[in-house]
Amino acid sequence: MDHWVVMVCIAVSMFNFSNLQAKNDTTYYTSYTHLITGRLFLSQKYTELTLKNKNGPYTINYLPNSKFNLGFGASYKWATLNIATGVGYLTPDDGRGKTKFIDLQFHKYSQKFTLDLVAQSYTGFYLFPKGTATGTNNYYSRPDMKVTIFGGSYQYVLNNSRFSIQATYLQNEWQKKSAGSLLIGIESYSGRIRADSTIIPTSIDRTLTESNIDFFEAGINVGYAYTLVIRRHFFATGSVAASIDYSSTTMRYSDGSHVVSGASPNTFFRFVTGYSREKWAVQLIYINNGVRLGDGIRTAALNTGNLRLSYVHRFQLGNAGKKALKIIK
Repeated sequence: MDHWVVMVCIAVSMFNFSNLQAKNDTTYYTSYTHLITGRLFLSQKYTELTLKNKNGPYTINYLPNSKFNLGFGASYKWATLNIATGVGYLTPDDGRGKTKFIDLQFHKYSQKFTLDLVAQSYTGFYLFPKGTATGTNNYYSRPDMKVTIFGGSYQYVLNNSRFSIQATYLQNEWQKKSAGSLLIGIESYSGRIRADSTIIPTSIDRTLTESNIDFFEAGINVGYAYTLVIRRHFFATGSVAASIDYSSTTMRYSDGSHVVSGASPNTFFRFVTGYSREKWAVQLIYINNGVRLGDGIRTAALNTGNLRLSYVHRFQLGNAGKKALKIIK
């Protein structure tokens, strides 16, 4: 885990360097970080495993049967806290099987940088669409399959005086005029895929017999984000980043293992749309982070992300709250 320690140290150093308050152009966006920004949201986090065979050809998609989450949270100055719980009756129970998971995602958005960290462990997947590998109108379920991934991405916002990341994702700022920015940063991911038997169903492919995959990737990324503002209140933000990482993947078969090293292209997409005013806002956020693996014969992609619908309200911190903060400080 030495590579992970190095990644954390670099990210912390950059965090401290870029956490200084940016001097923004108030004609482009207004900051409300001195107010409490409260939010109520409905979200669904996910981890999707896609496998493609170059010689097949075929493509299969493993999905977890994860729950929708209902939560609330707040932002004040530099701090943000969100708490959510799964809503069971919104989870389908139609033969997809049960999924046990721990999904920790940390997204820090300041005026100068973004920091996205993920720690996920999902056990229990099914093949989508229905009928894949079964030949019937049923889902192919794999309660034995486990996917674990740890990692993160750091990006610096070059045009932070006119383009607000916080307005897009936290809504504690208000982007009043259209603007964009180049993003540059670093990333690192490691993880493993485990199953009791071959990951590819034998009804689809009998030639690939691996049941374990370990991987590590690290590299630099470059991207661009742009917010289109319509009549000051409606907005849509798109962000795309691409990276070329050094990748090391170990495929473990019944008769041994095979290690593949080389360059791996990864992607990071974000899309946000909504309506914002001085005291309240609504927004829809979609985040997708794609990590790609491969052994020359088959490619694999782990897509992790979050879909969230939020209502946001901004208000002044009362005297009792101010006193409590002084005591904490």
